[in-house]
Amino acid sequence: MTTLTQERKYVRAAGDEPLPGYRLIAPLGMGGFGEVWKCIAPGGLQKAVKFVFEKDAEGDLDTLRQEHEAFERIKGIRHPFLLTLERVELIGGELIMVMELADQSLANRLTDCHEQGLVGIPRDELLSYMVDTAEALDVLGRQHGLQHLDVKPANLFVLGGHVKVGDYGLVSRFQRSLKDKKQENLGRGLTPKYVAPEILHDQIDGRSDQYSLALVYFELLTGGFPYNGKTARQLILQHMSAEPDLSALPFSDQAPVMRALSKDPPQRFPHCLGFVKALMRDSVPALPAALPNIGLEFKPSKHSDSSQASEVVSITVRNTVTQTIGKSGLLISNSSDDFMRACPGWKILEELEYGERGRILRAENVNGRRHRVHLLKLDHGTTVEVHAVASALIPPNPLLMQTVVFPRHGCTVFRIPDETPTLRKVTNMLANPQMRPLMRSEILELIRKLAKNLDALHEQFGFAHGLLSPDTLIYQNESYEISEFGIGELLRRDRAEPSWIGEAPYSAPEMLAGKAVPASDQYSLALIFLELRRAWQPPVKKPGRNERPPTPLSTFDVAEFSKTEREAVRRALVTKPADRHETCSAFVEALREVDDGKIILDEVRLVESVHRLTGKPTPSDIKTPHPEEITDAIFRAIITDQLVGIASPPGASGLIRMTDGRVVSRFPVRLTPDFAKMKLKAFAAQYGYELKEWTGDSFALRPKNVPHLGGTRGNSVELVVELPSTDEHAMSGEVVVTARCTSRDITKHAEQIATVLDNFCRSVKNTEDRRKTPRLRAEIPLMLFPVDEDLIAASCILVKSRDVSRTGISFVSSTAIPTTHAFVSFPNVADQRDWAMLMQIVWKKPMPGGQYLFGAKFVQPSGKA
Repeated sequence: MTTLTQERKYVRAAGDEPLPGYRLIAPLGMGGFGEVWKCIAPGGLQKAVKFVFEKDAEGDLDTLRQEHEAFERIKGIRHPFLLTLERVELIGGELIMVMELADQSLANRLTDCHEQGLVGIPRDELLSYMVDTAEALDVLGRQHGLQHLDVKPANLFVLGGHVKVGDYGLVSRFQRSLKDKKQENLGRGLTPKYVAPEILHDQIDGRSDQYSLALVYFELLTGGFPYNGKTARQLILQHMSAEPDLSALPFSDQAPVMRALSKDPPQRFPHCLGFVKALMRDSVPALPAALPNIGLEFKPSKHSDSSQASEVVSITVRNTVTQTIGKSGLLISNSSDDFMRACPGWKILEELEYGERGRILRAENVNGRRHRVHLLKLDHGTTVEVHAVASALIPPNPLLMQTVVFPRHGCTVFRIPDETPTLRKVTNMLANPQMRPLMRSEILELIRKLAKNLDALHEQFGFAHGLLSPDTLIYQNESYEISEFGIGELLRRDRAEPSWIGEAPYSAPEMLAGKAVPASDQYSLALIFLELRRAWQPPVKKPGRNERPPTPLSTFDVAEFSKTEREAVRRALVTKPADRHETCSAFVEALREVDDGKIILDEVRLVESVHRLTGKPTPSDIKTPHPEEITDAIFRAIITDQLVGIASPPGASGLIRMTDGRVVSRFPVRLTPDFAKMKLKAFAAQYGYELKEWTGDSFALRPKNVPHLGGTRGNSVELVVELPSTDEHAMSGEVVVTARCTSRDITKHAEQIATVLDNFCRSVKNTEDRRKTPRLRAEIPLMLFPVDEDLIAASCILVKSRDVSRTGISFVSSTAIPTTHAFVSFPNVADQRDWAMLMQIVWKKPMPGGQYLFGAKFVQPSGKA
């Protein structure tokens, strides 16, 4: 670190040992509250030591205690971009702090750049430092509720190419609750040059450090400062009331820095890293103070490809800079004449509208593609207000269908070509009674995506769309994207009177008074939802400037809405923005809730949580099982409470091993009793077994161990066979064969057991089983959750199964099943009682007593039911 020369003398001297084992080597710097030295620590390591003396604290021991308390708050926090504190001692009237030694501070780095003839630190290098700093400050603020309160170049230290935040003497906690604004005493030591305005009112906010960081960025990049105050008093007054002069910044940096320097903390970015990310978006050259009369030039944009060549142009306009306009872009212009001069070869076909918002034209580009062009003059608002919005819109944004160009006067919007559909075209088609309306699930998915994008835009830009309508939602890439974002905010800042909002039936009431907040877009989104549900149509006569919309829900057709839907829409349409849902996404989530015991699922899954189907929170620490895991558990539970499966060779029947070592195989057959006995005798003869009949339908097979007859020397597999009973199912039923190994080493003979059972199955079956998997007779309770096409799951229906296979079930129910699909849960299967499988009902047969027998098959992972 470069040694700082000071007018006063250092209190400490080289060779001093303020703490046992710590010997001072050389001074590093001196500040208002003390001095910093390089030292040799125990083990020969080099460290930095800061001393704060009582006399430097103006005789105030409270200041020493304040710094000591700050270090107590920070000492337990570990982060790679926080300067490590190793020891803190308050000894009498002296505070001693030992910390890791850095290479230099950013203040030193700026001095080095000035000596090299640079204005400031190169932008790419500086942005890497800002990322490190922002991450460290966010760790303090978001994870620990602390603000540094002394962010300045001298407290940001370079170490190994990264920046570490240090000097924690003013670190304080801030109240997150808006109801309790009382903050702790900030004490002394604030640096007036970098202090946030709320700190001057004894109010610490979670975004106070962001304000200081924006000033640090400006100073390190430009070598100047956005406020011209010379004294501490002048700087304090400017922090509290003056607008910063950001003209020295690159044009793309002005909007993010302006937002971070907002006097009102909630208007800043949610966190420091968000501010730095905004700085890191694609840069746009800054406007020089005076531009020459450079005339006009037209050329294809170097960014365009063959698919966009007809939609993208690069323009150079008199007294502007060269920029790109594309499918939907903003171009500052005073009139349509300026537009024609800027885009030679284009021609205006017709004027569509002319009013308070400017002129809307239909124009044709050089390749004959038609566009809608919005010409808007912006000459009433202050330069700072308009530039702050327009420059924020310049960088390309994946959430927006627009590209923005901002020279100086007026505003032009290039809409996408006319043939590209908007949501307005969809709503017009849906107005036709013969058209199939969008299903509720489709509408909710559309609104959900729009809400998510709107919330992201609100967080990024800090202002609302304000003019959201079906005309501003463009169908692109199988979804609707947002266009014309920022026009409402430009108009709001430019116009003294809000007369331009009068012709906007989707706009919130506060927009009529010239105000817009993120909740204003929620109001518009609710009206779009009502229109898509055919519950509302925009009035033919548009509301006038002083007219308020009708009482919420009073004129809407919401008879088919559920109670929760009506409540969600009612709250989104209240007059006061603060009383609406917290975010647009919160509004959609409220819409997705269904009363009367029904639940709306997010998506179709093959396995769903029973907790979710019953409206309870699903534990986050459980893993969703595969469908085969559930069917395996079902098969085990049907035979016994504790069963495990064994591997079978290719072609073997499904096998289940009992806990006592027995293995069971079941398969259907179509045999007469006499023919079944003949089959058993043939198997016994072929494979060397003795056949013994126990009852008319029960037999035992014991091995003879005759190798030449197919037996195996030492074969110890015995079989017990139960044929179908001789009642009404005498000619068709299920064979149950149980294998037992008399050898003690059952595991060793597992493959042999499976082979014997498979051979038995092949010998006895007369025809191949029509089922691909075994069917087990089982009368156990089931829980059914019917699901309709809108993914609404109805309340649970209790039924009883009749038989189960690995591909489906049959069950008896006295209650009608209103859908073709349902989730089925097996509550008696202990391992899987918390999960339900998706099944499709394929047939239904009436039974005596008003009951029905249903057949269903599980929906397979391949997507085939």
